[in-house]
Amino acid sequence: MTVDSTASVTAAAAIAYNTKYVSAADAPTTWTDLLKPQVKGKIAMNNPSISGPTYPFVAGILQTLGKTAGEQFFSNLKKNGLQIYPKNTPTLAATLQGTAEVCMIQNTQLIAAQLKNEPIKIVYPTSGTFALPGVLAIAKHAKDMGPAEQFVQFALSPAGQKVMTNMANGGADSLFMPIVQGVQPNPHAAGDKSINWVYVNPVKAAADEPGVLQWFTQNIVQ
Repeated sequence: MTVDSTASVTAAAAIAYNTKYVSAADAPTTWTDLLKPQVKGKIAMNNPSISGPTYPFVAGILQTLGKTAGEQFFSNLKKNGLQIYPKNTPTLAATLQGTAEVCMIQNTQLIAAQLKNEPIKIVYPTSGTFALPGVLAIAKHAKDMGPAEQFVQFALSPAGQKVMTNMANGGADSLFMPIVQGVQPNPHAAGDKSINWVYVNPVKAAADEPGVLQWFTQNIVQ
């Protein structure tokens, strides 16, 4: 595949807690707060082997802490009662139902839940929130290169971005932060300038992915 451009950014994972069960005083505000006894058995996340946004989060933790400390972080999460669900929907459902009380999933799904008046509070850790880029790609030997290039150009144009940021068209997926110059995000998107975005090295993350997912499955999921 030949990557043409990056079109958007969301958070691969933010921390969210159910305000019905967790007070602001006890709420985790950093990744390491998830290791505290107050949230033992109450934390949920997606399986990175199934959920697309979750692997970049795992890769971001390993990049930031280093491989050994990063693996230890997830091992400690497991010891603290980490619950693993396949994707955003069941992880968020568990958090809303009280099976879990805190979760780590893509922020767009959390914002969408807030728009439905769900009791969710979102936290972007000041130590770093891992950016999930939305990219467009065209197969190197695509038979219809012309139309494919036209589609990419439209998607990256103000008109195309206006379609994409409309929740009537994309639902929660419309709540991204555009990086195309001159394009405004959906008014509900996470436009907080205080978010400390951390960009994960995509080349290293891709190269490490098979080994990381194997380790995570064998040591955290199972």
